[in-house]
Amino acid sequence: MLKTELLAKYARSDEDRILLAHILDREAICIHKNIPAEADFLDPRQQALVLSLLPHFTVRPTLWGGFDDAERKMLFFLPDYMDTPPEDALAIVRATHRDTHPPGHRDYLGSILGLGVDRAGVGDILVEDTGAQIIVRASLADFFATHYTGAGRVHLSVSTQPISALSIPDTEPVYKTASLASMRADAVLAAAFSVSRTLAAEAVRAQKVFVNNLPLVKGDKLLSVGDRVRWQGKGRFVLEETGGTSRKGRLFVTFRF
Repeated sequence: MLKTELLAKYARSDEDRILLAHILDREAICIHKNIPAEADFLDPRQQALVLSLLPHFTVRPTLWGGFDDAERKMLFFLPDYMDTPPEDALAIVRATHRDTHPPGHRDYLGSILGLGVDRAGVGDILVEDTGAQIIVRASLADFFATHYTGAGRVHLSVSTQPISALSIPDTEPVYKTASLASMRADAVLAAAFSVSRTLAAEAVRAQKVFVNNLPLVKGDKLLSVGDRVRWQGKGRFVLEETGGTSRKGRLFVTFRF
């Protein structure tokens, strides 16, 4: 299928069209020059859009955000002689502070965008008690080291490191059990996040929910044990197990956050 036909079929907006055209151009560079070619960080919806084109790619794209559960991931097209993305494509901006009122994710992101940095150049922001690890395109690392000095009203000390230095904090999983009438996705979402089923259905329609990194299209989709669910802006969980029924015939389900 021609590039123009692919864009007409899969792009739902001008923004999608620009993104997909850029990605198809990156694949062409990989094919014709036999070198790795990369695109910017993609959010989950953009990743799903790209994956919908899988049957049309000559080179299978690789998505990598620095760690397995990263939400935002860069896209790579790799030549035959490479199995993994180049490690020097990503870097860590490590920001630390001594403030008793630490900045949150929004503070870090707002201060980064305030520097004029495009969101597409920044991956996940891992907030810690004494600072944050910010995953960025390696080409931006020097800019952050020079210009990034604060988040909100908090002064930051900033250094840059290779992506191999990324430290994922060990956190104890949180489990929650609920009883459901069915395994419909909207019912599962409502129980997991303690919201109304109407609100969960609205999130699905707004394309804010992803199951196993693919957008959830219909709220009546039946979920299964092992499914990884992400509600953009709200959180994520794994459908850990099901088993047993209540006296009223409702199924007991366990979520792992």
